[in-house]
Amino acid sequence: MTIYCIDTSSLISAWSERYPIKNFPGFWKQFEKLIDDGRLVSPEEVRHEIIKKTEGLDVWVKQHRNMFVALDTDMQLTVRDILAEFPLLTKNLPGRNSADPFVITLAKMKNYTAVTEEGLGSINRPRIPFVCEHYKIKCINILGLIKQEDWVI
Repeated sequence: MTIYCIDTSSLISAWSERYPIKNFPGFWKQFEKLIDDGRLVSPEEVRHEIIKKTEGLDVWVKQHRNMFVALDTDMQLTVRDILAEFPLLTKNLPGRNSADPFVITLAKMKNYTAVTEEGLGSINRPRIPFVCEHYKIKCINILGLIKQEDWVI
């Protein structure tokens, strides 16, 4: 059974652009079932980013705190190693999310599938999919999750 580790970009994209809750309540019910089943998680840093960025979604994430994983020592050490290998993941790039290395870390440590809307990136502009590919972490987007879960909405 696949467990997904979702990035800020996917939550914001689903909420604001692709699957607004008003128009796609079935999507959000399926999404919440994954959370209730412990199959959709995210690092606590994603919650912090969303609370700062997206009106409405901030209320939703507060209602689903159980999906957010607190930072522990092992995660901190793994984040440090990832940033040592990919220092441009968060450094000196305007608008980059500081939660990205934590999403990658959680997926890497627990063998979860990363979920992000980011493009691949490169060594000079690393993004979640690029780093996941390097570490052989499965990485998909929201549509990939919908297909993998065989949802019909």
